[in-house]
Amino acid sequence: MLHLCILQHLIDSAKRFKYHNIIAVIAGDNEASIKLHRKMGFQTAGCIKEAGYKFDRWLDVIYMQYIIGGNDSGR
Repeated sequence: MLHLCILQHLIDSAKRFKYHNIIAVIAGDNEASIKLHRKMGFQTAGCIKEAGYKFDRWLDVIYMQYIIGGNDSGR
């Protein structure tokens, strides 16, 4: 599936450039995106309640994190 390929490419690129982690910011009602990120190894890092207003309702924002590691010497 295309969305898996795109996210995997992002993860691979971040590893190649020696990034330490990737942060995803997802609308709390977007269960498909949350499931996709979990499937790819992201973990929930936090939630901001009612952070945005869209389609006549308040939405939470979910922060998800993929820790790559491998670069403990800093930049």
